[in-house]
Amino acid sequence: MLRVYFGDTDASGMAHYATHLMYLEKARTEWLWDAGVNVAETNNNDRHFIVRQVDIKYHRPLELGELLTVTTTIAEIKRASLLMRHQILNGDTLLSEADVKMVYMEHGRPARLPEYLQEVYDGVRGTN
Repeated sequence: MLRVYFGDTDASGMAHYATHLMYLEKARTEWLWDAGVNVAETNNNDRHFIVRQVDIKYHRPLELGELLTVTTTIAEIKRASLLMRHQILNGDTLLSEADVKMVYMEHGRPARLPEYLQEVYDGVRGTN
């Protein structure tokens, strides 16, 4: 659960559109930790994920004080990339939804997902 804080909003009391992306990043990182991926270790030794593409649909503004749920699922796994699907909700109300393509990188180049990551993702594909 995330709350929309004053610092996330503009003068109108609505969250700036880029705030959605920040919330998706937080949720995605927490999802990875919960799935058993040591994010800090994965990012060591010049190995990490980058965001390659984001497709986001805004349905309603995020308002100051709202308590949000961000869902994260894996929609697709390829050799060196993941397609993560997100929804930002307030209760049952869909506020935004996004597909985020993540590419695994080693030493500045796309690389095959390590076997342990592939196993983790295969085990949690389609779960929140």
